Amino acid sequence: AKVREQPDGSLLCAFGGATRKVHGLEEPLGLRIICDGVTCLMPTIFDPSELRTDVTGKVVRYLQEDGTHLDAGAPYVEVEAMKMIMALKTGEAGKFNHLKPPGSIISAGDLLAKLELSDPSKVAKVEPYQGAFDDILDIVEEDETAADKCALLLDGFERGDPTTLAKDLTDDNVNVVVDEAAQLLQRYLVVESRYA
Repeated sequence: AKVREQPDGSLLCAFGGATRKVHGLEEPLGLRIICDGVTCLMPTIFDPSELRTDVTGKVVRYLQEDGTHLDAGAPYVEVEAMKMIMALKTGEAGKFNHLKPPGSIISAGDLLAKLELSDPSKVAKVEPYQGAFDDILDIVEEDETAADKCALLLDGFERGDPTTLAKDLTDDNVNVVVDEAAQLLQRYLVVESRYA
């Protein structure tokens, strides 16, 4: 995989034969990644026994008494955010316990209440990956043809010595080399024509 930082803070990544624009943003509830316009939230914490807010505002009132058993999806608190009052719901069933009193100022990610889960196996702990990514990267680089390396070079990625790359490109069948060179030149001209 090859990565280049863009002026807007995003990353231009080439892997698996494709180039992608990736932007990451750390938030209180996790890491938000936007890859080619598709948003994915990778939570730093996933524990359904912790009832956290995803808004900034104020706790208006609890809808359930402390110690009450709640079903999954039951509203447990009303919060005010931007002059709107909204109810937050539980993700799992369990015994409910308040942590923040009504009137408390809250930020996204704050822990409002705890659930003593009816089924404790619902808690999935997030653990760091212990393996190595080197094996995956070696496979990607081995699968790259000389034409792929030239395309990445035109995209702005460093691909080693240009002389060696040119030699690798011309080692193939002449007809294949001419076709690949024509495709690379066409790709180069499309980009350059925008700035001409």
